Amino acid sequence: MARFIFHGGATSKPVPSNPAFFREMVKGVEEPTKILLVYFARPNEEWDWLFNDDQQKFSEAVPDKKLKFELAAEKIEKFTGQIKRADVIYVRGGENEKLIEKLGAMNNLKKLLAGKVYGGSSAGANAASRYFHTNSRNCVASGLGLVPVKVFCHFVPGKKKELAALENFQEKLPVYKIPEAEFVVLNEK
Repeated sequence: MARFIFHGGATSKPVPSNPAFFREMVKGVEEPTKILLVYFARPNEEWDWLFNDDQQKFSEAVPDKKLKFELAAEKIEKFTGQIKRADVIYVRGGENEKLIEKLGAMNNLKKLLAGKVYGGSSAGANAASRYFHTNSRNCVASGLGLVPVKVFCHFVPGKKKELAALENFQEKLPVYKIPEAEFVVLNEK
């Protein structure tokens, strides 16, 4: 069974819920905790900065825990091995389509995630869900279905029409409205 933690986006906002998100991803995981940082949704030239930024966020959130970080490799074969070695896979947001295409190229991703923690922020949460509302295109789109839920990241209360479109799309599934800087924890059944 995998544990999925979906964040609504804006992990850099200086609010107490963001460090709590990083703590939640490593909660109960043995040390040294091996964390794989995935930035496929972002331009390659941002990866080094993001890698340093996320290492700092995890380290500040859990200063007494021994953490080992690895940057996800672009080649699927190497990335597969990295997932096998990792305890926590953190998939940061960005472009939904780019991320879904890259992760969708892996036939056995759900099986690889068994027994691990998957933390997804914004596009990272969208990719793992079955369906999601995409703010960039303002429509409902399909994720990889790793978790049979619908998500609405960056949710704000005024989006009633968009929320109704997501709720009524295709099949009836639990819907998670996740505002920025907030998160939900889902245990795969």
